[in-house]
Amino acid sequence: MARSLGSLPRKSDNGPGHNSGVSFEKPYFDRLLHLRTAIAELRDDIKELKIECKEADIDVGPLELAVKRYRETEEERLARETKEAEAERILRACLGDFIETDLGGSALNDALDEAETKIAKAKDSNRRRRKVQESMDAARAHLGSEQQIEDERERISEMPLI
Repeated sequence: MARSLGSLPRKSDNGPGHNSGVSFEKPYFDRLLHLRTAIAELRDDIKELKIECKEADIDVGPLELAVKRYRETEEERLARETKEAEAERILRACLGDFIETDLGGSALNDALDEAETKIAKAKDSNRRRRKVQESMDAARAHLGSEQQIEDERERISEMPLI
């Protein structure tokens, strides 16, 4: 869990504007840097594990689902089961008496599996979209405002060709 750094000084003893003292933010910076590095290393380890699973002909999807369900809280489990029960109720209502046949039961299972797959793909797509948006925002922040970019384009276009 997070540890308190409250005992650290809030200000440098060297006076305002003097930058040779230790900043009170430094320990927080160091911890955050360490944690971000650890996260990156763990992500790399997970990627390697997935490659190993594929080489051993182990389907990663069910493995991921098993871990997700193992880690879910009681509230998350109840919410998931409630959604699944509601989806099944809707499918049963739509299929009517047909649900009692083997073919109807198979159709119900296929529909539930397809719904879970679509939900997983939508979540993955949203993650990708967020990553793209974060990259674009970072690029805009790095490059500056739209006006600065346009000014730079004009400056470059006016430069003589060598």
